[in-house]
Amino acid sequence: VVGRHMVTNALLAASAGWLSGLSVEEVAYGLGGVEISDGRLKIRDLRGVSIVDDSYNANPDSMRAAVDTLAELDCKGRRFAVLGGMAELGETAEEEHRKLGELVRARKIDFLLSVGDQARGITDGLSPNGGGRPMIEHFGEHEDCAEFLEANISSGDLILVKGSRSARMEKVIEQMEKKEGGK
Repeated sequence: VVGRHMVTNALLAASAGWLSGLSVEEVAYGLGGVEISDGRLKIRDLRGVSIVDDSYNANPDSMRAAVDTLAELDCKGRRFAVLGGMAELGETAEEEHRKLGELVRARKIDFLLSVGDQARGITDGLSPNGGGRPMIEHFGEHEDCAEFLEANISSGDLILVKGSRSARMEKVIEQMEKKEGGK
């Protein structure tokens, strides 16, 4: 399981097990057998590129945790943050999307790609700093983002794909896998 924030989840699960009467061995066994659901920080390989599929859902805290995870994971190539919008934020939506874009800029991430109308606020207002990091692009459609990735990724690169359920970010991965199936 990747992500520093998952340590907190593991500690909470261990505490619940311990308080429920499980032995240390039983707690360790349970934690050791954890399998991550699809779309929840699951890493998959596509032609030598690692894709961190966190497309199941998103909120400001989980987006920050995922971006931090992307910045901290070992990577021989470049880092791509492929982000969809966060739903149900109400009045804070514009500010939260803007802050997310600023966070990506502050981390060692090479590409910031946003997808869909709701995600436009992640990249709006951030101009590429003259060849510096990150390269910033916005796409209206998942397919266009997948095509950009296909044209720009190399073996050793690391891609995070994340957004709210309504953003359907798994479509970017599906499109890239479809391309692989056709090669």
